[in-house]
Amino acid sequence: MTEIKFGTDGWRGIIADTFTFDNLRLVSQAISAYLIQQNGNKGLFIGYDARFLGYEFAAQCEQIMLGSGINTICNNRPTPTPIVAHAVRSLDLDGAIMLTASHNPPIYQGIKFIPSYAGPANLRITQEIERLIKEISKKQSKAGNNPTKLKSKFLNPVNHYFKHLHQIIDAEAIEKSNLLVAVDPMHGAAVKILTKVVEEFGARVVCLNDNFDPLFGGKNPDPSKDTLKELSALVREKQAALGISVDGDGDRFGIVDDNGCYLNANQVLSLITYYLLARKGIKGKVVRTVATTHLLDKIAKKFNSQLIETPVGFKWIADQMLSSKVAIGGEESGGLSIAGHVPEKDGILACLLCLEIVAVTGRSLSENLRDLKRMFGTYLNRRLDISVTPTKKQLIMDKLTSNPPQQLGEHQVVKLLDIDGVKLVLDNDDWLLARASGTEPVVRVYLEASSADGLSLLEGFAQDITNSES
Repeated sequence: MTEIKFGTDGWRGIIADTFTFDNLRLVSQAISAYLIQQNGNKGLFIGYDARFLGYEFAAQCEQIMLGSGINTICNNRPTPTPIVAHAVRSLDLDGAIMLTASHNPPIYQGIKFIPSYAGPANLRITQEIERLIKEISKKQSKAGNNPTKLKSKFLNPVNHYFKHLHQIIDAEAIEKSNLLVAVDPMHGAAVKILTKVVEEFGARVVCLNDNFDPLFGGKNPDPSKDTLKELSALVREKQAALGISVDGDGDRFGIVDDNGCYLNANQVLSLITYYLLARKGIKGKVVRTVATTHLLDKIAKKFNSQLIETPVGFKWIADQMLSSKVAIGGEESGGLSIAGHVPEKDGILACLLCLEIVAVTGRSLSENLRDLKRMFGTYLNRRLDISVTPTKKQLIMDKLTSNPPQQLGEHQVVKLLDIDGVKLVLDNDDWLLARASGTEPVVRVYLEASSADGLSLLEGFAQDITNSES
């Protein structure tokens, strides 16, 4: 039997290898058992993205839920994760199941459970679902296969979601600015939706990849510098104000500025954070993961906002949003949410906020970024995915934990954090984070420095520790 473990955002596997109909039924039975434990009786939304067999997998989940006596609501097309999460809140449901492997290659599929609070399932919930999976598999239970007279309701939650966005985005400013926006939904769940929302907010649109394709046009549905080259070219060709994109399920963003230059997630998060605190006057904590830029710390300090650092994974940011007032929470992998929104990362929202920044400030994203550099200095980021054997991966992390360096080059290590991996912070605020992948023979190393030389120093150390014999 495949061991089914929920990672930072659900369980994923290769279609027809580990992600099979049998395993999906098992996970669905465990989620239904969890909902019954919680005395849920408000219903469950079932969503899916544009991947191969998405509809069929969703239909299997639906039958399990109905057979367990749980009312279900479905849409008749792929639906972005943030819209599914918002439906949980707007319809006052017990939760949602989302069939998605997010930004992973087309051969992957996944399932995530969104509880009634409309954000990622926390560790307590996923551990209970994992326990129920083991219990059900041992009993070879047929739970969820009972005859039922229940039927699913069909509902498209997009309009509810759009209405909510009008409450937190300045539609009037966007409409007045008459922006031309290049849009790339990457053949994913946001096909026709991302274009529609931009037009609804009054901007003009040129688009590409706005049709469903389970192979995502031969690319991973991950809005990165490499995968958005076509969008960058479109921005330059049409002289658009900016280019926007989201990943396969719409929860991660990708932004291209007015020059056709890709902006990494740290840059976008910094632009949006400054805009929210300085121009919109939103109060609350700034929450970032341990792998995300320290420029957010500087911005938060300027506006007397508390900065909270969490482990990697949006569920930790969601915890903060549920327990206290948070202005913005974000992560370097391209996820964010803001005050007044669901505690789930939302690439569509991030794209609209970038439109709003350009419209309200009357300055392009590249100009706004230069303004930030003048105020707060230079922040250069890099991520290295270093392949190692599983044994060596553990040795590297053990060595960093037990015998961390006291100095790199001329700079002292002034802070050591181990909330997720090992993070070394230098006396000039440059830093390095090493994290062992839980699913691959890879050590991921995140670097941030105020100069190219500083970045080279950190990268050299990262290569040294991964190339060493012990």
